[in-house]
Amino acid sequence: MKIILISPLLQPYRITFYQKLSDRFKDFTVFHNLKEKEDGRPQHNQEVGFKSRGFLEYNYFLMGFYIRMVKGMFKAVVGAKPDIIIIQGFPGNFTYRRIVNWAKKKHIKVVFWYCGWEPNIKRLNLLQNIKNRLAASHYGQGDFFLTYSTKAKDDLVRQGVDPSIITVAYNGIELDDYNTDNVKKYTIQAKQLREKFAINYRVYIYVGGLLEEKRVLFMIDAFNEFNMEHPDSQLWIIGDGPQKAEVESKIKDNTAIRYFGRITENVESYFSAADFFVLPGTGGLALNQAMYFETPCIVGRADGTEKDLVIENVTGFNFIEDDLTSLVSVFKETYSINKASILEMGSKCKEIVKTQYNVNNMVEIFDAALNDIITRMEDKAD
Repeated sequence: MKIILISPLLQPYRITFYQKLSDRFKDFTVFHNLKEKEDGRPQHNQEVGFKSRGFLEYNYFLMGFYIRMVKGMFKAVVGAKPDIIIIQGFPGNFTYRRIVNWAKKKHIKVVFWYCGWEPNIKRLNLLQNIKNRLAASHYGQGDFFLTYSTKAKDDLVRQGVDPSIITVAYNGIELDDYNTDNVKKYTIQAKQLREKFAINYRVYIYVGGLLEEKRVLFMIDAFNEFNMEHPDSQLWIIGDGPQKAEVESKIKDNTAIRYFGRITENVESYFSAADFFVLPGTGGLALNQAMYFETPCIVGRADGTEKDLVIENVTGFNFIEDDLTSLVSVFKETYSINKASILEMGSKCKEIVKTQYNVNNMVEIFDAALNDIITRMEDKAD
């Protein structure tokens, strides 16, 4: 069986996942978009051990909606003659819609890999209704669905998708490289970071893109208000993107906030050094990474995975989306927690990632779903 997986980006954190799927299925290829311009999101640009092809993406913003097209991808998919297409759920991508429409006419199985997140843009009710109808018609053509989270599954059910064809494959990180020696190295480096920058401080950290939807400037405002009352606290920011200049300007001469730029090597040490990880806007896998290194999380509205991962006062804390007072309140609440309680929360964080939210679990769930589809296709052919 020939399988094509279509992704909006060849992300560095997905490489081992795609490789492991490729090892399971002989004829497996990843088709992915190539960014027209740098936007702060990481894109893998090195050789990979599985078959892949990249196609240039074009983006247009019209009346509150992102419209995307990918040059040459449709023609390539048609030429490849796949038996199964796994495609991420982006109904605003016209090329993806065209591929799905063609696949259904040709009786090719379509598996949607669905996150459930969309930009939180205020729209007129009429436009939102049109968008909802377009999404429902798109997903109505799916033969099977794999979702990032239980929230994503619930979203699909509300859109009319039969829950019996939906399986949750919790979005996860690669743990294979985190052997005992590496974890020990990160622990030592974390101690050195604390000694250098933040002895006897309560440290909050953000790691991710510096983009509007990430709400980093909002987080800085909330931290500054909190820090006025608790000056023995620090905020560490790691990342890059279009808002880099604004971030640097906003925190200039502010000794309570440290901006480290983009860090790709040993960023785990920074997660481990912090007391709490803050995700003020969109995102997801950074939660997994922080939690594996025993750092409880503070989150508002992310990509939906936070509903499964961040359990109130167990693995972290939730604040009301874009509500400054709410985030300040959570900063104050977490400041008052003693170190022993933070360590206990951190231990629970690591356990949940080790047992559920990792690449190996994702591979097993994808493998089972695809083999079930293949078996039914072969039985029908007989």
